[in-house]
Amino acid sequence: MKNSRLYSFILICSLFGQSDHLLFKNIVIAPDSAEMVVIINPTTESINLDNYYLTDANSASHQYYNISSSQDHWSNNPFDFFINFPDDYIDPGDSIIISMSTSDVFSSYYGFSCDYALANEDETNELEGDVGILVQLGSSSPLDDNRESLVLFEWDGSSNVVQDVDYFVWNVNDYDPNNPDQNMEQFQIDKTNIENYLSDTPKEDQIYQIVHSDGESYQRKNLLELDENKLGGNGITGHDETSENLLMTWEIIDNPYIVFGCTNPTACNFNENATQSDESCIYSEEYYNCDGLCQNDENNDLICDELEDFYYNCSTCVSIEDVLNGQYDYTKVTIQGMITDHFNPGGIDIIDIEDIDGNKIELVISEDDWSLTNSEYSDVSNSPFNRYVLRASGTVDYYLGKIQIKIVDVEDFQTENWRNYTETLTLDVQPYPFVPSAYENIEYTFHAPDYDRLIIRIFDLSGRFITTLYDGIPPFGTQTNTWNGRTHLGELVLPGTYMMHIEATGFSTGRSQTAIAPIVVGAKL
Repeated sequence: MKNSRLYSFILICSLFGQSDHLLFKNIVIAPDSAEMVVIINPTTESINLDNYYLTDANSASHQYYNISSSQDHWSNNPFDFFINFPDDYIDPGDSIIISMSTSDVFSSYYGFSCDYALANEDETNELEGDVGILVQLGSSSPLDDNRESLVLFEWDGSSNVVQDVDYFVWNVNDYDPNNPDQNMEQFQIDKTNIENYLSDTPKEDQIYQIVHSDGESYQRKNLLELDENKLGGNGITGHDETSENLLMTWEIIDNPYIVFGCTNPTACNFNENATQSDESCIYSEEYYNCDGLCQNDENNDLICDELEDFYYNCSTCVSIEDVLNGQYDYTKVTIQGMITDHFNPGGIDIIDIEDIDGNKIELVISEDDWSLTNSEYSDVSNSPFNRYVLRASGTVDYYLGKIQIKIVDVEDFQTENWRNYTETLTLDVQPYPFVPSAYENIEYTFHAPDYDRLIIRIFDLSGRFITTLYDGIPPFGTQTNTWNGRTHLGELVLPGTYMMHIEATGFSTGRSQTAIAPIVVGAKL
């Protein structure tokens, strides 16, 4: 069974080893619409699911293994489920996704389809409910948010025993070996002293996971089932599935099947693949498109038509040329021009402006009067420049023989945004190997043109996609981030050389820039 949105799982045998049976890979218990179970085939052979069952219907008086006698295996809880998979196969390295709700609810939340859905009530559901209705949706959902267990097991339909395949338990309270949670006992399994079965791990010694929050997922760290007894158990390959240390072999991570991003199609950084909003939407400013260029510029002078009046028609303005020629010495005047530079020696803001005729002059703001960087106009002091047209009033004065205009009141300072600049995409990756399996990260720094959409991806040397580190419009300026050496599904990559590929694209112009840098992943000795 292959889902169009499922990705082939990399069998990282050299790092983690290989299991010999099906395993739970991801489990999501919250929120209700996100609930799902992912089962992976880490073996080298295709596995037929026909005799495989999945259930959460364990209680003090009803246990799944009683299915062999058809008595007392169902919990009688309408929100539990007990399902038998259809005659289908999981190929080596592939996974299947089972939604705990309907396929429509699942696809609405995740943006792609599941393989099976418990709550479908029509012919689209291939699952076989052992007690009729698979799951009854109501005020609750199948997987309890506080405490429950899941059992994947195999039964051929005639044997007097079932064989455990995988087992997972969670609890709202932390595991404490010195103070077992009595509320957990009804959800845990222990077939010790049950006829035809070997002993399981005592319930008080079964190490469970803590509950996760909305937007998170349980994820198996590796395929070894560390600390699990490999002999003398009731498992399909002889393991004691109840002995696995779930705190050691599982972790709680951000749900890898959720794509967070901007979901508003009118935003500059709209992500068509996003399934959940992260409130990151960025919108263009008035009169401008998402690339920072004018929406309307009939005469192609790079000044928005709506701003023409501000830029060209200032009835109170004097020309910078006349000021430079000494016609307004020691007089308060109003001038305007493009901000081309800013510096701040000793707490004094000095702004260079240039008018449409190329005349330049300095404007001076003393910290004793007011602070540009602490005002609503602070952005004009930041590079890149040539973004803002300034109209200001001040007194013409001299400093070391050079004409300046001193602005003493913030009310005499007015700007309009006018973006007309180009920037170069840059990427710098720290030049040393790192070892993700030792919890190391690699640091990288980049600078993208403002308002460009930026995509940062990792590929291996064959060009195979590994993960996406960023997709959106980044904050202005140089940014520094890290990569933890994991794939888009949260798995550690193999040692070797990988390529970080970064691409910046202007929304309206389509102008793209790319940069590439190698990354070396090492192995823990």
